[in-house]
Amino acid sequence: MSESRSQVNFTVDAEAHERAKRRSEYGELSERLRQTINELAYGTEVTERKRLKEKLEDLRGDKRDVDKEIEDLRHQRDELEREISRVEDRLDALMDTEGEYEGFLQAIESDLHEGMRFDPGHGKIERAAELGDCDEQDVIDALRERNPEVPDIAFKTATQGVPPNWKEAMI
Repeated sequence: MSESRSQVNFTVDAEAHERAKRRSEYGELSERLRQTINELAYGTEVTERKRLKEKLEDLRGDKRDVDKEIEDLRHQRDELEREISRVEDRLDALMDTEGEYEGFLQAIESDLHEGMRFDPGHGKIERAAELGDCDEQDVIDALRERNPEVPDIAFKTATQGVPPNWKEAMI
């Protein structure tokens, strides 16, 4: 088929022309008229080949669009997976810190039940506050809450003449 073009004008019934335009999508009427002329000139086999080639090109274009969408979605998924990993790592770190804090509180409770005194300036209380990311009074309050049977004297510094072991001071 030649690539040069020529303008074609012909007369048709006005009503038929209007009905055909209404029943066609934009540009479809012109395309169908060109297709009819090509069929008359070259036969239906050649025009069918051309139509299939155009359809193939359209389908390949659609496939490229879908491939791009898939690639974009994969990129989004990869970003989400990285973010999930960062949050999980942060959560693990917090759980490790909380576990360390909890373990340290349990060790202090053991000493507390043996009669050891703990006030806000005590080294173990300071360390627990660091681990728990809180202040020393919060640690004392947590110990009091967890051990309501322990008297207030256990959370005060021993004065001179008073035994350092709060249990001995209670006798």
